[in-house]
Amino acid sequence: MSYAIISDVHILKDGDKQTKLLESFFHDCRETEVQNIVLLGDIVDIMIGSHQSYLEDYPTLLNLIRESLEGGHIVYYVEGNHDFHIQNLFKETLKKYWEKSFFLISNNFRRVIGTKTYCFAHGDLIEVGDFKHNAYRCFIKSKPLSFIANKLLSKNCIQAIGEKLSSTKRKLETYEQYDKSQTRENLRSSAIKFFKENKDVDVLVCGHSHVQDYYTINEKVYLNNGFPLADKTYLLIDEDKHEFIELNY
Repeated sequence: MSYAIISDVHILKDGDKQTKLLESFFHDCRETEVQNIVLLGDIVDIMIGSHQSYLEDYPTLLNLIRESLEGGHIVYYVEGNHDFHIQNLFKETLKKYWEKSFFLISNNFRRVIGTKTYCFAHGDLIEVGDFKHNAYRCFIKSKPLSFIANKLLSKNCIQAIGEKLSSTKRKLETYEQYDKSQTRENLRSSAIKFFKENKDVDVLVCGHSHVQDYYTINEKVYLNNGFPLADKTYLLIDEDKHEFIELNY
């Protein structure tokens, strides 16, 4: 059983280089006949609430998912901290596949692959020490904010707020310039804490940090997708083998 995983694509506008990267990823999934596709959060830079106009803003994303489902793939979409409260949007659009071969997950999910138990999570919920972000995450994932995002605020209003708060454009411009070692160590510490609290999990697969990692902890493994635009890779899991695969786009 094989899984192809990508996260943190941060599509800003349909047709941009992030979209081309995602198209390359799905193309690889078709060519290699992988069975399961995991979109591990922050695929779109701003998608908050189930506003139908998102389908017009990001048609390529929806078409790639639908074509993969029609081709027999199983697709998991784990919400990140840039794309959340989107359950109703996909439930209506992909109702033929809903919870049969398409699964939208707000937190994390586990699967047994080969001989090991894997946990797939965006990553921000396991991060320790970042109290400001943890408080922010609890707030944005709350039921009151879900009601506000879906019922009270227009998509244009959410988009304007999101663009003010998002640092994606800055990160795209400065990614090679900042020291990633501290971020890597913070996430490794978070993974160690996670494994202590979840002894049944053998492998933790995350995104969020934008820092690629393959870290072994007393026979446990922490994997991070990194930042596909910079690393130009995605993660492939086939039985108990883990490998970062180069993307050509």
